[in-house]
Amino acid sequence: MYRIVNFVKLIIAFIIFALPFQLKAQTDTDFWYVVPEITVNHGYPGGIPAHLRFATFNLPATITISMPANTALFPDIVITVAANSTSSVDLSNWVFTAGAEQNKIENKTLNASGINNFGIHITSTSLITAYYEINNDWNTDIWALKGKNALGTDFYTPFQTHGANGNYGSPDGTAQPYSAIDIVATENNTTVWVTPTKNAEYGNAGSTIAAGVTKSFTLQKGQTLSIFPQGKSQAAANRLAGSHVTSNKPIAVSLKDDSIIHPSGGCRDVAGDEIVPTNIIGVEYIVNRTFLDNYDYVYVVATQASTPIYIDGVLATTINAGQQYQIQFLTTYPTSYMKIASRQLVTDPYKPIYVFHIGGFGCEQGGAIVPPIDVCTGSTKVAFTRPKSSPFYLTMMVRDNAQDGFLVDGVVRNDLIPPASFVLVPGTKWRVARFGSFTTGQFAMGQHLISNTKDIFHLGIVNGDAGTTCMYGYFSDF
Repeated sequence: MYRIVNFVKLIIAFIIFALPFQLKAQTDTDFWYVVPEITVNHGYPGGIPAHLRFATFNLPATITISMPANTALFPDIVITVAANSTSSVDLSNWVFTAGAEQNKIENKTLNASGINNFGIHITSTSLITAYYEINNDWNTDIWALKGKNALGTDFYTPFQTHGANGNYGSPDGTAQPYSAIDIVATENNTTVWVTPTKNAEYGNAGSTIAAGVTKSFTLQKGQTLSIFPQGKSQAAANRLAGSHVTSNKPIAVSLKDDSIIHPSGGCRDVAGDEIVPTNIIGVEYIVNRTFLDNYDYVYVVATQASTPIYIDGVLATTINAGQQYQIQFLTTYPTSYMKIASRQLVTDPYKPIYVFHIGGFGCEQGGAIVPPIDVCTGSTKVAFTRPKSSPFYLTMMVRDNAQDGFLVDGVVRNDLIPPASFVLVPGTKWRVARFGSFTTGQFAMGQHLISNTKDIFHLGIVNGDAGTTCMYGYFSDF
């Protein structure tokens, strides 16, 4: 009897522990997203090829892509994907067709209100992962969709502030790159309040929001809003870093920073990601350095007053809600990783922070929001597509004692992911490593599945090269 009671208790504990991961994760059955405007001039026609990429797990999935606020313009797209497979939907024709830009999907400034009907809703009959990918030869990145974890009512927006947006005179001198906050409503009668940290603008009539002033908008289900620096300023100092976005009903928020000039002046590349609300973020993070020429940058945004920022256990600064702190790898912090935290002891006040990482190759940049390590984040399986034959790297984090549990496409491949390469990060239970550059013989172009038989892990992919463009994305459950 004693054994039976304890067994029942164990099962109940397991269910309680596991259930949140099933209900709230980047692996999900429901996703919201809005496609950002990307300049047509960079790698003309810029913004394409544009794909939604999906991956299934143990069950097949019927996936529906819809635009709830604009069903006449965008008929539902329905695909069926076999179990343990990947599939892509090409949205390029909705962005650019037959030598002409389209106003059918990108969140552009088309009217005075700044409100469009371009919100994309993705549903699936079983668990999948999803991301939006721009695979241009010169200006690319990945927006990893966070599913239900993307939805919330309170957000702060991290932005890079080390590089201005590039400027292009042709073929369309009016379509210049800029940075923006893109918002999509998931329910009718959603009120969105935006408080920018710099003078901001919305719509196509020059309507402005002064720094520190709150402006409200009303959106219906599937409607979108874009907020950008006043005059679509390209100056790094005018980024809307730390701006506060709140709502009375769940929304999803994405960031884009188009054609960022590398500090060396030699490259321009887009960086962006879908972010998560403040109830999802944490207080402890590990950032793996990528391969930029001395210019990997990390941006930390506070959500509460008097938030201390510790880097590798040393107090670096104290910032308030909506303030952002910039950290640069290789100059001040020469290791291949850093631990960033807003507390030293578990008894310290819990003050969540955002961590946004700009990484890449050489002088080509991409951006990704970093998952925290102090809350229950991570995946046991991550699926992705390698779209380019150019250099391909993995950055990985795994909990200690699980570094020898990896499978690549269902097979143990210690030659690709050597367990001995993982380094334990002091003060944590996590190990980190970087792997690559992988040849197409090691990781062929196309779909792949990395799993761990022992514990959860985080995976970042960096695909591109030092002179053309970079895709950087984190593929981990938040």
